[in-house]
Amino acid sequence: MNQKPDTTPANIELSRHAVLPDGQRIAFIEAGWHAEIVANAREAFVESMAGHGVAATDIEHVAVPGSLEIPLQAQLLAKTGRYAVIVAAGLIVDGLMANEYSEDDDSSSAAAEG
Repeated sequence: MNQKPDTTPANIELSRHAVLPDGQRIAFIEAGWHAEIVANAREAFVESMAGHGVAATDIEHVAVPGSLEIPLQAQLLAKTGRYAVIVAAGLIVDGLMANEYSEDDDSSSAAAEG
């Protein structure tokens, strides 16, 4: 009979030591808006990678002003060829930035008073 190997999660042996190609690192792009939430994501990523044998010093942190700048920064980093992996974290709430909420609040208050 032709039997397939058992590939359930309990039977898959994962490497505990991830290997990055020589001279390459991991880039972690993080948006500046909602910095506390994004920092939590970064810390969880670094901790998770440590469990796979990747040192925190092999992860380069790249800050961008907001989530909308992440794709361009990722493209620029990819073109350098220095990174085996590019990871990004950012947060957009309802598609608006905090200053847009303030402007909306101000305009609705002015309209109510007017």
